[in-house]
Order: sequence, then C-alpha cells, then structure tokens
Amino acid sequence: MSDFKPTAALKVLFVQDNAINESLALTELAGVLREQGYDYSVLVEREEGDVLKSAAAYGPSVVIIPSSIIRPQWGVSMARRIKSVVPDALCMLTGTYPTFFHDVINEEGVDVILKGEADHAVPEFLRRLASGGDITSVSNMWVKYRGNIFKNPIGPLTDLSALPLPDREVYYKYRFIRDFPLKRFISGRGCPNACSYCFNPSFKKMTDGRGAFVRKKDVGRMLEEIRYIADRYPLRHIHFSDDLFTFDKNWTMEFCDRYAKEMSIPFTFNSMADKLDEDIIRSVRHAGCSGIAVGIESGNDDVRVHVLNRRISDDEIVEKCKRIKEHGMSLTTFNMIGNPGEGLDEVFQTIELNRKIRPDNPRITVSVPIEGTKLYDFAVGHGYLERGYKTDFKSFFNSCKPIYRTPYAVQFENLFYTFPFIVRHDGLYGVVSRLAGSPRLTPVFKLAAFGKLFYEKRFFNAGLLPSIIFYLHTGGPANWSSIYSMVI
Repeated sequence: MSDFKPTAALKVLFVQDNAINESLALTELAGVLREQGYDYSVLVEREEGDVLKSAAAYGPSVVIIPSSIIRPQWGVSMARRIKSVVPDALCMLTGTYPTFFHDVINEEGVDVILKGEADHAVPEFLRRLASGGDITSVSNMWVKYRGNIFKNPIGPLTDLSALPLPDREVYYKYRFIRDFPLKRFISGRGCPNACSYCFNPSFKKMTDGRGAFVRKKDVGRMLEEIRYIADRYPLRHIHFSDDLFTFDKNWTMEFCDRYAKEMSIPFTFNSMADKLDEDIIRSVRHAGCSGIAVGIESGNDDVRVHVLNRRISDDEIVEKCKRIKEHGMSLTTFNMIGNPGEGLDEVFQTIELNRKIRPDNPRITVSVPIEGTKLYDFAVGHGYLERGYKTDFKSFFNSCKPIYRTPYAVQFENLFYTFPFIVRHDGLYGVVSRLAGSPRLTPVFKLAAFGKLFYEKRFFNAGLLPSIIFYLHTGGPANWSSIYSMVI
C-alpha cells in the first residue's frame, strides 16, 4: 500500500455481493460508526447497474469488502476492481475468509485484512487513519504498509449489550430489503458446539482468553432493537439467525416472559434437539414462536456422531421434533448429504428419519469442505479430498454437486434436488429413489429444486408477493454465502 494521506473527513464504503447476505455484524459495526459520526454507505453489487461507477461517485477513503470462506475469490477480485476506479482508496477485506486465511493480505489490491470481530477494531483503525496516527498496530488487523506487513493479534471479544443499536437502515436504500416483512435478528454470538464441518471451533481457539466466546445481548437490549424496527418499518415476522438460539436456558426463559408481555410479532429460530426441553418448548410457544429449525444433518448415527460430531441420538431428535409439532409450531430440519465416506444407505437413512419426523420444511445442503475444519482434515486423511482444495461456489447448481470423492455423485445430486418432496410425499419416494441414478433425468430434477422456496415461504410466513419480489432481487438461497453473525 502506498502512503495513505490522513483526512478528518473519512468516507467509508461497504461493498458486498448480494443482498441475501445482509450482514447483521455489518449493521452492528455501522451502528458504532453512526454513533462516532462517520460518513458511510453500503453498495450491493447485484443491485447496482454499475457498482464500480457507484463506488467512484461516492468517493470513499476506505472500502470494506466482506469476503466469504466459500466464495473467496469474489472479495479479492472486487478489491482489485475498486482500485481500478478509486486508486487512492484503502481496501480492507473482512469476513470469514481473511479471518482464517491471513495470506490473502498478499493479494494485489488488498491493503488491510480484518480477523474476527469489527466492532472495536475498525473504529480504532479509522480514528488513527483520520488523525495520522499509527495504523499498523490495531488489534485484529494485518496491514500492508510501506513494503511491510504488520501482523496484530486478535483483541478482546465484544460486549454486545454495550454496543449502540445497529444501523439496519444502512441497507434500506434498497426498498425491497426495507419493505420485506421478514427480518433477521441475532440475540448473541458464538456457539457452544464443536461440529466438525464448522469454523466456530477454530474461531473459538483463536479467541481463547479474550472474553466469553458464546454471548447474549441483555434481554432488554434485544427487545429495544426489535422495537426500533417494528415502530418504523414493515415487520410481520422475525427470524433469529443465532447458530443456537436456546443454548442459555435462563436467558431464553426471561426473553420469552418479556416478549410475551411486550411484543406480538411471531418469530422463528435455529436450535438443536438437546437444547429444547419441555420448559423451553412451552415458553417459546407462549411467547409467539411459530416455528423452530432443528439441526439433524444425518440420519445415520455413525455419520452424525463420529464424522460430523453432532452428539445426539435419533430418539431424542424424534421426540423433540414431535413435541414442537404437538405445540402447534412449524418444523424445519437441517440436513446434509454427500459427507465424506457416506454411501446411499446413509443418505436414505437421513431421508427415512425425516419421513418419520414429517417436518414442514425439510431443508437440505451438500456437505462443503472448509479448509481448517476437522471434517476437511478427515476427508483429506481418508482420501476423499485432495489437500489444498478450496471451495469457491459461483452458482447455485455448482453448490448442488457432491465435492468429496464418491461413486454416488449422480444419485446425491438428484436426491438433493428432490429431498423435500420425497420426504413429504409418499408417492414420490419410491419413484425418485429408483430413478435417482439416471444422469439423463438430472435436468428434470433440477426444476424441482425451485419448489423448495414454497416450503421456505411457509416456514417464515413472509407472504407470497413479498417473497417473490425478494427472491427476484437476491436470487434466493443460491447466493447465500456470507451469513455469519460474528464477523462481517
């Protein structure tokens, strides 16, 4: 990076790929920047006719580019493109990719990377930049400056309740986001689980000794945040995007008690069966919960426990899911196929477990290798993946194909497209299971994949027309790459 001239009038521009990746961590950083009086804005590439022209017109001093670990090249490419139109701007890469892969600092166009949380690090960096101070020694930052790379350790984790209200309105220049009646919130950060396919355990290790990894906002603070949006913008349904909303039972019970008295907006959230006892299920229902999304991942004990490190039994999953439905709530299940070493028998066990549960929205993903996770190392060590493989999804259908070595690639892809339908409809189960091995039918099965949006819409109660408008803009879950509540 060439010498950067200090200026008291910094303009900060966030540039991201797609509006479905609306980052709640970004809105929380924006809240801090608003409180400190900075000039900032967001550009969503998909929504701009010419994002580079828009960036040049804004004239940023600093450009912050969220970069996902499963779509890493987009962020690097965007940094270079920004430099082509605003050569004097400082480009900072944030998000899961630079957090875990620090060498991206060496890429052309990248001046700074942020590792981990932004709430304190970015404002401190901007303060020093504006005043001509030392920008090379800010916690969480690696900085390329005068031919050197300055590497700083991760600082303390954020006290969420000490933050100002997030600036969600930074996204509301795009009307379809502002007017969409479903909005996501997070009540905390971190996850106590150690699933082998997730980067949370790696981040927890990186931040050891720097504060509580798993944190919740004060209940009153959470309600204030919801109320601010509910009083000003369309809000008919809330989804809490926490990795595990109910991990703290005392917090959950207090939240439900107050929410039932103070709010009347239905909500949904993510959890696991072992964090849903009868007290919690009754309380969330009383508070207005309309649905719960439960992680299952695999219907095979060996895959679920020993490969994915999800230590929970079939019996507990079935019982808790049964209780959710008995209390009148909708049920979404998270499932994963194409895991390393998984065969057709294991995948059909996942289908059968879901058929036994009868979820309203059986959600399915293909197992994704994320370098640095235990699942990645397991796959490499057992010959299911070449070391050095990097995931970089460029399209929806690219993300639907199994990545690990398997003789069942065609079957897995076709079962991915049809999963919710064969779970929910007995008549289709036998037909699809017999025809899943036919590559000639894959184009037909692909068409079925778009029907999944029907189940998603029902779970989130977003309404047909608003959902259509939203997905026409975002492309739907095909572009879901950057949502991670702890980092931008």
